[in-house]
This record gives sequence, C-alpha cells and structure tokens, in this order.
Amino acid sequence: MSVNESQIKNTTAGAIDDDDAVIFKERKRLLFLGLPWTFTKYTITPSFITVESGLLSTTEDDCYMYKVADVKLTTSLMERIFRLGTIVCYTGDVTSPELKLVHVKHSREIKSYLLKQSEAARLKRRTLNTVDIGAHGADMADLDHDGIPDSLE
Repeated sequence: MSVNESQIKNTTAGAIDDDDAVIFKERKRLLFLGLPWTFTKYTITPSFITVESGLLSTTEDDCYMYKVADVKLTTSLMERIFRLGTIVCYTGDVTSPELKLVHVKHSREIKSYLLKQSEAARLKRRTLNTVDIGAHGADMADLDHDGIPDSLE
C-alpha cells in the first residue's frame, strides 16, 4: 500500500504529526515487470524509516528521520520503464550510513517526503546536522594528545 502526498494531506488530517502513523509502506519489487515478489518491506513514518528483509531469517533496520542528511533518487532505464526508482538516504546512522530503498513505486513522492520530513525532524529535535570540514586547520593540531592545541602551548 502506498499513497502520494495529496492523499496524505486528505486522509490523515492531523495524524501526520503522530510519530507512529505509517505514511508510506512499500515493498522492494523485482526489476522485471515491477512485481512485489520479494521479502523486503520499507515502512516510513514521520519519526523513522524501517527496512525489514528476509523470509526465514529476518532483519529489521531502523533509522531515525532526523539522522537523514541527504536523499538521492536514481532510476535506471528498466526502472523508468516499470515506473520504479531507487532511493538512497545518506544518514548519520552507524549501522547503515547509506540506507537504500530499492525498486520502489512512487519513488519521487517518497524522496520528496523524506527530504521535507528529515528537515522537520531536525528542527523539532533542535538538532543541527554538521560535517567536520577541518575548519580548525593544522594550526589547532594536538600531536602530543594533552588536550591543548600545540600552537597554544
């Protein structure tokens, strides 16, 4: 079952603020004909993304929405033919720095939702997503590991 953004606004009214409301539920599909005959399920709520995979031995991987830093959508020629897409979420999560939602329908709507919701989740938690770009430079290096930069000693 999947819904697009206009259906979300119309059917869930105030439930989108509820952190347990399922917004998107998709299955990984076979690339040929786009049939959902795999054992991988993707569930997206306002607070996290869950990837469940496996038949006999199952794995469930969660990532909080506020940890999603960037989202990329790729579509191969075969995916475009069958109206599928692969979404890659770049996260700050230790277990899955690249969370992939492979061969899903409504991939553009899901990507758009993930971008908006991840930013909203960061603002809600007052979390600032930063990357260390080496702004302190070599002059702030602490080679003797005493906690004081060598340039200040």
